[in-house]
Amino acid sequence: MDPMVPVLNTEAALHRMCGNTELLRLLLDTFLEDAPGKVQRIQTYAEAGDAFHASTEAHGLKGAAATVGAERIAQLAQSLEKLLREYMPPAETPRNHHQKERTDAQVLPDATRPPLFAGHEGQTFLAMLNTISEELERIRTFPLPF
Repeated sequence: MDPMVPVLNTEAALHRMCGNTELLRLLLDTFLEDAPGKVQRIQTYAEAGDAFHASTEAHGLKGAAATVGAERIAQLAQSLEKLLREYMPPAETPRNHHQKERTDAQVLPDATRPPLFAGHEGQTFLAMLNTISEELERIRTFPLPF
């Protein structure tokens, strides 16, 4: 993690919001409420061997984090997305796959597919998810300048 990347880049986020501090606060609250669920779903999908849906969740986390200025989380989510896409068969890449609607009840391990990561790679994957969770806690206590 690059120590020069701020916990929360409020200047860039406010620029995206055309200076609307109320909107940024609302989106930041929503992000902090939704992001832990995305992290959990990434892990659940990876454990179920579902690289497509895990990478889709990572992509959504990356975009949401970038929008609110959570640049460290956006970088980590981008790395996760890239790693997960390496495990997708060509037929499942986002350009070739029509995503179907799903509910959280459908996030169940599939006994026919092995987990995506094991050994050192699995430890690295879990460490990235833990770092995202730690960054979320830092953002929760970050003093907003407005």
